[in-house]
Amino acid sequence: MCTDNTNGRKYNKGTYCPFCQRYVMKFPRHLREFKAHKNEPQVVEWLATQDNKLLTKMRNYGNFLHNAEVLKNKEGVLIPVYRPNKKDADCDKYVPCNTCYGFFAKRDLWKHSCVFDEKTDEPVRKRMRRNRVKAGKMMLPFEGSEAVRAIFAGLRDDEEGVGSFIKNDPLMKKLADKFALKLGHDSEQYNHIRNKLREVGRMVLQYRRKTKNSTTSLADLIDPSKFRDVVEATRTVAGFDGKRHLYVTPSLALKLGHTMKKVCNILLAEGIMAGDKVLEDRCNNFSKLLDMNWHEQVSSHALRTLTQNKRNNPQFLPITTDIQTLASFLKKEMKHGKQNLLSDPSNIQQHWKHLSEVTLTLLLVFNRKRSGEVSKMRVEDLHKCRKGSEGLTLLEGLSKWEQELCKMLWRIEIVGKKGRTVPMLLTEVMKDSLDLLNHNREKAGVLDDNKFVFAMLHSNGHIRGCDTLRKHADLCGASRPEFLRSTRLRKHIGTVSQLMNLERNEEDILAKFLGHDIHVHREYYRLPDETLQLAKVSKVLLQLDSGDLSCLSGKGLDDIQLDKGEEVILEDPLEPNDDNENIADVSGCSPTTSSEEKVIEYTQDLQKTRRKLQKRGCSPTTSAEEKVIEYTQDLQKTRRKLQKRGPKRVKAVPEKLSTGKRNQIKRPWTPDEKAAVHETFHREIFQNRLPGKGVIQQCLNKKAVLHKRTWTQVKDFIRNYLKYKGNKGFL
Repeated sequence: MCTDNTNGRKYNKGTYCPFCQRYVMKFPRHLREFKAHKNEPQVVEWLATQDNKLLTKMRNYGNFLHNAEVLKNKEGVLIPVYRPNKKDADCDKYVPCNTCYGFFAKRDLWKHSCVFDEKTDEPVRKRMRRNRVKAGKMMLPFEGSEAVRAIFAGLRDDEEGVGSFIKNDPLMKKLADKFALKLGHDSEQYNHIRNKLREVGRMVLQYRRKTKNSTTSLADLIDPSKFRDVVEATRTVAGFDGKRHLYVTPSLALKLGHTMKKVCNILLAEGIMAGDKVLEDRCNNFSKLLDMNWHEQVSSHALRTLTQNKRNNPQFLPITTDIQTLASFLKKEMKHGKQNLLSDPSNIQQHWKHLSEVTLTLLLVFNRKRSGEVSKMRVEDLHKCRKGSEGLTLLEGLSKWEQELCKMLWRIEIVGKKGRTVPMLLTEVMKDSLDLLNHNREKAGVLDDNKFVFAMLHSNGHIRGCDTLRKHADLCGASRPEFLRSTRLRKHIGTVSQLMNLERNEEDILAKFLGHDIHVHREYYRLPDETLQLAKVSKVLLQLDSGDLSCLSGKGLDDIQLDKGEEVILEDPLEPNDDNENIADVSGCSPTTSSEEKVIEYTQDLQKTRRKLQKRGCSPTTSAEEKVIEYTQDLQKTRRKLQKRGPKRVKAVPEKLSTGKRNQIKRPWTPDEKAAVHETFHREIFQNRLPGKGVIQQCLNKKAVLHKRTWTQVKDFIRNYLKYKGNKGFL
């Protein structure tokens, strides 16, 4: 219905009665004079009070019933509150108000001041405008499940008409219903379903533009004769470059292939149930074409584009100092937020929201969880939170320090990715903050039916953790705030775990806590490839460049150690002379190695930490740490003994050489030297015993290839071989 006021205003707008569905021009007179309506409760109340609000609501409700029937049958005339000037107005652009039932244009609904709404001085926010349109769409007639109704109610109308196509195409509704059956239990997945529907809708509209056929439906595309046009439409939507064979949006091309397979299966199921052999054969042939040609024509170039985009793209992890800065900033803000929430009840909404955002961000940083998992924490999960020591058994198998941690921390289980149950640890400060937020929910204005701990005020949704993390990363003063993201923090702990040299069962524990599979942990949450290649593979290349392959036998990448005087050296600095025979195996008296020095440094730090924790009254050490300390003490004693023994063993040292470790030059064993030792002492090696000094000295006199070796070096070589011959081959 449209209005025509060219020659003055015309009062020709009628109303449908909500009780008899008659179209009347004078609605108040109809209610007074029609005897059948005088006993209606709404009419009796209006006649007694003469309140125009009641009359407006009855008028709007009668028009709403008529408009709902028009939209259901797709024929008739809509009666909005304000009639448009154009005769060809689109009925899809009108939705009812969920309070007074009046039909308004979507773009004008936010300006509608409903007389039945509570009056507030707060401005109408953008999200509230959007919620009004969504609530109005939920009132329109719809054939389908409630989940699909909610999904379609959230679809936005655009200039291309994608939303309108999705609502009017029968096969698109069935596709939405298929997604809703799998993901409809979680309203957070509705946006994901809408995105999947929009991807297919954009492709179909592109097919229409290409073939210049504006009536093509999604079911019409499931036809082998139209497969090439479907491929071209998919390439165009994904931004395919015919010269370089690259995509602008390669992921869209891959997703469309999987979705079209689902659409084909839906239509095939309908053909089987209806006994339509023609439709069944058409779907089977189209599915075969997808299997045979889709990969070469679409997917292969999309995968190549993804691989090329990842090449030479550095992976940056957050800086440790930035993580510490962010954590300190969040702890201070949490302390101030608690004080403000308790001391200033007049601004409780603002303080509650601030404390909620800070607590959510701190939980993300401390637990290294996915932002969506922590954001969706429910109130019922918080009520089940318990101390780590409650209900635990076999605590006596843990160290005292670990037992103290179990008594200090709280543990809560939340829903993770793919429905997994993932744990989350809370300190006492975090638990107090969560309890304070939960206690003041109603005072802050959180709706009763909102199930989330970090709820959004005046809504059923929740605060997004990725937004709060980004916000506080910029505010904390970090040097590189763009690296402080949940995914990068998770990769940071994965990298640290790789440097820790964890056992396989320990990796399983960490991966389960992070909420992913162990194979995902090893593939994605690890040191970047460029770091591994520079630190690990480079040692192999340098060793190969030196021409010595014997030192690589039976060793892993971590076992290969580069020494400035050994592996990197390309030429033997010693001249073949008799002075070298007087040089003993100085390496045998070297007090420490690089790994031992690291153990000593680690123990010193451990002892400092233990002294600090002892001041706090905590038990600082575990059995493993005590073993490290005992080992280091024995190591230091051995080093002092070797330092005293060193001058006695080195008899004749040339002036140009020093007995210090830095100037010491080690010569790896050559294959000829190893063969000579094995030929002479093969019987002793087979019997697993060491030869004496006299036998070894005779061997040195006979074998010219061993004239640069001392008897102690030969004996140490045989001892090492006997010790490691089970898993390392020296010969």
